Amino acid sequence: MRFGDTDYEVRAQDLVRLKELGRGAYGVVETMLHRASGTIMAVKRIHVTMNVEEQKRMLNELNAHFKSSQCPYMVHCYGAMFREGDVWICMEVADASLDRFYRACVDQSKHIPERVLARIAFCVRNQILF
Repeated sequence: MRFGDTDYEVRAQDLVRLKELGRGAYGVVETMLHRASGTIMAVKRIHVTMNVEEQKRMLNELNAHFKSSQCPYMVHCYGAMFREGDVWICMEVADASLDRFYRACVDQSKHIPERVLARIAFCVRNQILF
């Protein structure tokens, strides 16, 4: 994996768990520290099953994360590894997320400004073209 200008061979034992960021139907996302580089990253751990549909979903997600490095508006993906029956996707930690921003707007009875939605749509459209 590449952090800054340096390439590292990252192993699970090189990562120190800092905190859990979220949990979903397919796995957990944690903030972890890569000791050698000092990089703090989000690690999405997805449990791998033999279910064909779940494997397709996982491969689509991996593909989307790897494409993210081509778009400056997407969270950067450092790489992925297999560990203990899981796929670990290592990525940049985001300060915020669209789903949280949306929930905050709804909770305050506000709308997401059209200029923000337009920018999001533009970025997503361009990401799909890569």
